[in-house]
Amino acid sequence: MKKIQYILTALAMVMLTACSGNVKNLSVESNYKYAGQQYGAVNIDTSKATISDDGSFDKVALKKKIQEILEKENLIKSTSAETIRVDIKNVRLRSEGAAVLLGFLAGADSLEGTVTLLGKDGEIVNQFDIDASYAAGGFIGGQDGTRMEWLYGKFGELTAQTIKG
Repeated sequence: MKKIQYILTALAMVMLTACSGNVKNLSVESNYKYAGQQYGAVNIDTSKATISDDGSFDKVALKKKIQEILEKENLIKSTSAETIRVDIKNVRLRSEGAAVLLGFLAGADSLEGTVTLLGKDGEIVNQFDIDASYAAGGFIGGQDGTRMEWLYGKFGELTAQTIKG
């Protein structure tokens, strides 16, 4: 019985640490406070990104997920002149086979980028780095769709949370 408890405790600890996200504020001025701003566009740039994957990364799906989350948080308004620029820096994705068969032993999928909030005149209002990672695997958590949905969603959630403070 104790052996089962140890195994369940270990599995719970692995699951709790298998997924994470971090934000680092880059703004020189720490006076940024959310005051109801809404953004007219989300632009994603991968031109300077280091992308290590098997072709699973989808810039369009990432943008769609971020916009979906920002819309739920009432941060999108099509007529707004303010924009959000996301510069993807690093993408590391395990192959689906490695994620399913090896799980967290194959390392973690990660998505790193800098989010820049731009005012009406293109001035930087706030800027922060986001790092989302997902290390779960197996037959349920290792599928490409599950992993990408979680990574893109976590990136979008952290973006919305940081904008709102």
